[in-house]
Amino acid sequence: MSSGILERLLEALSQALKPGGDPQSLARQGLSALVQALDACGAWLRLRENGLKLLAAVGVEPPEEAYLTPQEAEALAAGRVLVYRLPEEATGPASAGWGALGYRGLVLAPLHRPGELLGTLALLFSERPPPAAQALEEVLPLFALLLKRAHVEEELTRRQRLLEALHQLDRAMLEGKSLLEVARIGAEAAHELLKAQAATVSLVEREGHRLVAAVGAGVEPLVGQLAPLEEGFYLQAWRSGAPVLLPEIPNQGLSGWHLALAPLKNALVLPLKPDGTTLGFLGLYGLGDPEAAGPLAQSFAAQLSLALLHEQNREALEQRAREQEVLLRALEALGEAPDPEEVARRLVELALELLPSEWAVVLRLEQDVLRVAAASGAMAGVAGLRIPPDQGLSWVALREGTQVVADITKDPRIYTPPEIPAPLTGSEVVTPLPGSHGEALGVLIVSRATLPYTPQEARLVEALAQAGATALQRAQHNLEARLLLEGALLAARESTPEMLAQGFAQLMAQAVGGGRAAIWAHPEGRRPWRLLGVAGVGAEAASFFEVGLDPEAGGWTGWIYQQQKPLVIEDVASPPVQPGPVEVSGLRLYGVQSVLGVAVGGFGVAYAEPGSRGKFFAPFEVRLLERLAGLLAGGLERHRLAVAEQRVRRALERLAQVPPGDLEALVKALGESLGVRWAFIDRLVAPERALAVAVYGGVPFEYDLPGTPCADVFYGNRTYAVG
Repeated sequence: MSSGILERLLEALSQALKPGGDPQSLARQGLSALVQALDACGAWLRLRENGLKLLAAVGVEPPEEAYLTPQEAEALAAGRVLVYRLPEEATGPASAGWGALGYRGLVLAPLHRPGELLGTLALLFSERPPPAAQALEEVLPLFALLLKRAHVEEELTRRQRLLEALHQLDRAMLEGKSLLEVARIGAEAAHELLKAQAATVSLVEREGHRLVAAVGAGVEPLVGQLAPLEEGFYLQAWRSGAPVLLPEIPNQGLSGWHLALAPLKNALVLPLKPDGTTLGFLGLYGLGDPEAAGPLAQSFAAQLSLALLHEQNREALEQRAREQEVLLRALEALGEAPDPEEVARRLVELALELLPSEWAVVLRLEQDVLRVAAASGAMAGVAGLRIPPDQGLSWVALREGTQVVADITKDPRIYTPPEIPAPLTGSEVVTPLPGSHGEALGVLIVSRATLPYTPQEARLVEALAQAGATALQRAQHNLEARLLLEGALLAARESTPEMLAQGFAQLMAQAVGGGRAAIWAHPEGRRPWRLLGVAGVGAEAASFFEVGLDPEAGGWTGWIYQQQKPLVIEDVASPPVQPGPVEVSGLRLYGVQSVLGVAVGGFGVAYAEPGSRGKFFAPFEVRLLERLAGLLAGGLERHRLAVAEQRVRRALERLAQVPPGDLEALVKALGESLGVRWAFIDRLVAPERALAVAVYGGVPFEYDLPGTPCADVFYGNRTYAVG
């Protein structure tokens, strides 16, 4: 080769291969220089690092694969330049193909550096290859050196970009950014670092993985959505714990935010596993060279995993502190509530104070029905409403646990009672009120019209619900203990039946949530009964004090007295037993919806009506009312025995003053002392006939003895008949 041709080649290469470009651009520039200097039709370059696939081409469109024969591969590896005259010297399908297209010359040259084959260079000619083509042997080392330097510079640039991206994550941790902010910074940095069309960060939750950060027009609007883990390429990454490269994203078999990924062509999904457990995924879509992006993406994903874990742990500590604060504050505020109904009222007020909410509702589970025990904010008017079984999200929460609804208007499970005039909007959290033995006491609902509730906020609601449930049970136990203690003291201290009954009526009204109570009884167990004590009523009840009530007349009173069992009537419109006249009058006067009746031993009955609209009677309330009625019966029995003792004492005193042999005076003293209507002394006038010789409350009479109580007395038996 002449020095002029070599000089021209070196000049062309030196101009084309100036530092600063990426390897592909430099390769095209160098190829253009060679084509121009050697009058070639086209040229292309393949690199060994990607399997001799095409890196760059000018003037022609060669296939992606090299299709070298073994002899060609061996010669190129040895550093030889191969020159072919086409078509007669074609050695394989590739060179034969160029000959068939009308080309007359092909040069294959190796790009070498000491001890290493970097790739292959090919030149295509329309005529026989010129002798100057042999000059390639002298300039190819320079071409390879410049190309290698470009690769090194590009690698340094990529590493610099990686360090800058990692620095952004480190700075986010040092600045105390939130978990979602770190995820957003990670998505943006990965998008820029790897030149992807879109990048996502999703975090694993119980139901799937939620998109928490995204960059790219097609995915940014989907932030916050949940997608299942058990489908598509994310399932593969979840199970294997290794990166998954998808050359083409399918447009079927996907759901959730996965559906928006199909137009982005390819995907590289990297599990985020800082401690061996997958906490989420980094997704890269629409990559220019997905395979080449793998190592860099894995390096970035490893640091992103650590950053997310760091923030997750920090936020978990802060979350636990907030939950403890809510729990302690709630227990303090609810601890002094006198009864469960007051706990419910305070709980909805606390929800507005301690949680990001605009209204709150507490529903108590009563005999398979949920009742709105208390409500605040826009829902204040629904207190007392009953939610039928299996209607609404509250029943779902009782079965499945806490439910978080991002948009109430779009969830078909939401139940809106007809009493609410306007449709509900916003986001809400529905969580059970858990009892100490795993049973559900009811439901707490909080809602707001602004941003959807986050999982962290939902856990705060759960903490408040836990405190509320504890307070409900404690208030119930305290109420039972307090009322029973007060009842025992009343029974021991009060001197008159009226004061005793009045005190127990007050206790019974408290037992059912501060409603009304009435006690119908006779202090000595006689008939008819009268109204001995009331609670929760006013002057309008005066007429009932003038009425006598006979349990033998039937109605609710008769049933309770005969059965000696509680009568629970949740809906007076369809009672299991029809009421009597006096009971009907009370229902009409007070508009009673539900009522509970219990027997007061053999003395009477007690009725109680709940203090909250729509309230059902809890089992503990029925038991408590029975026990209070038992204490009242015990107090009345002591009163009856005391009265009987006084009468006997007075009778003995009177009898001691009667002159001996005065039977008329004796019978009169006995009848008046015992407070009876009729008394007599008789004697036998025949074996089966007696004569009443002295009568109190009547005149002497003669009667047949058989079949009468007096017969047993005459026959030697101690028989007493009371009537």
